[in-house]
Amino acid sequence: MAQAPTRTRARQSAYEQWAEAQGIPIHRGYFCDDLRTVELGYWKDREYNAAIFMLAGQENISEARVTEIPAGDTLPPIRIALEEQVYVLQGNGICTVWADDTTPKRSFEWHE
Repeated sequence: MAQAPTRTRARQSAYEQWAEAQGIPIHRGYFCDDLRTVELGYWKDREYNAAIFMLAGQENISEARVTEIPAGDTLPPIRIALEEQVYVLQGNGICTVWADDTTPKRSFEWHE
């Protein structure tokens, strides 16, 4: 991974503080050669292996993560307040989404 310059700002943003508190690897730089080979760590709150990316130029704009879902596993549901875009690098599965208990659940298949 190409490294971004070290930040000179002494104070971290709220997002940076939150990301560091998750206890998973944080990758910084300009790009990643192969997302399938990056170091991951167990994200206790989400119950899966993941890593966060803080790439140069995306600061305070967007978040990037790599998540590993073991074959045959089901991830616990999470609530997301904003939109999320997902790219599948390898494998396939099924995702179910819903807004609240009054709306119907919708499922769709995903794959590379």
